[in-house]
Order: sequence, then structure tokens, then C-alpha cells
Amino acid sequence: MEGDWRPVACRICVYALAALLQSFMSCSAPMKADPRIVRWRSKVQSKLRGFGGHLMADKKTIFVAFAIEDERSRDFLKGQSLHTRSPFEYVDMSVKEPYDANWKDRVRTRIKRSHGVIALVSKNSLNSSGQKWEIQCANEEGKPLLGIWCYKEDRTSLAGVNTKIWTWDNIKNFIDSL
Repeated sequence: MEGDWRPVACRICVYALAALLQSFMSCSAPMKADPRIVRWRSKVQSKLRGFGGHLMADKKTIFVAFAIEDERSRDFLKGQSLHTRSPFEYVDMSVKEPYDANWKDRVRTRIKRSHGVIALVSKNSLNSSGQKWEIQCANEEGKPLLGIWCYKEDRTSLAGVNTKIWTWDNIKNFIDSL
């Protein structure tokens, strides 16, 4: 057999344990209080943290605000979170389909359900009325907001958006703070 299969098998076991733990987290209150379940859950959580993996229950819901011209940057951010060595993970709530007549209502609902908002900032953001409205909505709803510059050579500034360089640590620290 080519290559070392152990890291993949180990990762699969971690995901299986995390899924099992998630199912126990949704069980009835008396079952959750059972001392055997509490001990088992504690051991599994400890093992999962030992692998450096995030628990499924720790996953944060993030709305990503971006100018449509920067759609590839949004895709890259999502892909980065799926990378097995990524120190963060989140559920992407950004709008992926074209806006229709009641898009603001749908977007506001998604932002309300999110733990925070990441704005992908570039020169395109200055002319994106949709992205500006999403950022305004996040501020109105009191959601934590992090701006990330899409490109190394573009340091566009948006009013009211604390923008940082795109690094795993900056994104991880923001998501972990939620």
C-alpha cells in the first residue's frame, strides 16, 4: 500500500468520536446527568482535544460579507476552513445566490443566526452596496465583526470595520472569541 494510511484512519476515528459525542449532547436531560455518561463525555472531549481537533459543538456560525467581485476569496476562506490542518472551522452563512426582492430580510435573518461576521475587504468593497448593507446590518444587530483584507497589496479601509491581514491566527482568534 502506498503512503502512510494511519493519519487518515486517526482522523476518521476522531470524527466518529466527535459525531458520537454530538449525539449524546442532544440526548435527554436525565441521560446527560448520568455519571457514567458525564465521565465518558469528559474522556472523549479530552481525547479529541489531544488530537488538536475541534469538537463539532464548538463550530461557530459565521456570516461572510463580500463584494461579488471577491467571490473567489470567499470560496478560498471556506476551503481554508476545511483544510485538515486549519486551526478554525465555521459554518458559512453568506448569500450564495443572486439577490432578489426580499434579500435584505433573508440576509438579516442569517446575520441574526450567526455568531459573528467576517467582511472580506478589498477595493471592490467601496462600490458594493450589498456588502456595505450587510456590514451595517451586522452593526445594527450587535454582531462581532472582523475585516480581512482579501489581497496582500490592497489595504482598503472601510469605516467601522477593524481590518486585519489574512492569517489563520487572526481568523482563529476572532472565531474562538465568539
